[in-house]
Amino acid sequence: MVWLGVWLDNLHATDDEIVAHAQVLIPVLATGDASAVERLAPVLVAAVHDDLEVDVVAALTAPTKKARRALLAALARRPAPGVGTPGG
Repeated sequence: MVWLGVWLDNLHATDDEIVAHAQVLIPVLATGDASAVERLAPVLVAAVHDDLEVDVVAALTAPTKKARRALLAALARRPAPGVGTPGG
């Protein structure tokens, strides 16, 4: 995904910009591209609302251990959903 590399590396997209575009980027994770999962999922899982978390977690189907580990590490750092939230 050349566009992703340009956006993140050349244009230096911030975590806030990534999160601001979560609705568009979450479907990118569904493509199963390992580099997209490695670079986007940890940022998204750390910041998205509980309602979107499950959509990001679906990226655990990534084809590489490195991508899955990056996502699992981000999930481990995320606080548990609060009482009254979906899944809480």
